[in-house]
Amino acid sequence: MTRIELSLRLTEPAWILAGTLVKRYLRCRRDGCPICRKQGGHGPAYYLSVRGQDGQTRMIYVPKARLGEAREGVRAYQRLKAGWRRLWAQELRRWRQQTRRTER
Repeated sequence: MTRIELSLRLTEPAWILAGTLVKRYLRCRRDGCPICRKQGGHGPAYYLSVRGQDGQTRMIYVPKARLGEAREGVRAYQRLKAGWRRLWAQELRRWRQQTRRTER
């Protein structure tokens, strides 16, 4: 894919969620809870794991009604990130080739 094609694809998503979706089963405090015993906890509950500006990881609850929307936003972020990596790799190769030519 050319540099121009990559940069055009990187502008594709309407919005992104920079994080990871996590599915959790939470244990209750009742002794002998049959649900906790059977499936390891109550749930599933979904959270968006994000890293804050201070470097701390935060878990933001995602209601089941908005789970599809959250998945779409996370996928868009992953595509964007992968596109940037490809673009950076191409730019690095191009820069190194130009640097080698000027050194000779």
